[in-house]
Amino acid sequence: MVTNRMVALLAAAQPQIKPHNLRNRFIYWSSPGGHIGYESWHRHYDVTMALFIAKFPPGTMTAQDLIVSMHDYYQNDHGYNVTKRIPGVSLI
Repeated sequence: MVTNRMVALLAAAQPQIKPHNLRNRFIYWSSPGGHIGYESWHRHYDVTMALFIAKFPPGTMTAQDLIVSMHDYYQNDHGYNVTKRIPGVSLI
């Protein structure tokens, strides 16, 4: 849920978020074969989250802002069958 790219972006611009705490808190397992390497859907997620993080001035994002955005992402397939790849994601 919280990727390495997100950790780096948050640490640089939103250190109050403590991304490693979120990373350890939100763990979901993929469906069989649903997550093999760094696939196009995963790159799309990274870009989507990076753009979301960039909207906030430094130090202004809350953990809840990020959690809601991650939750919302996993409720839509985005053309990549995300809800089938990582089923049952409910963060809020």
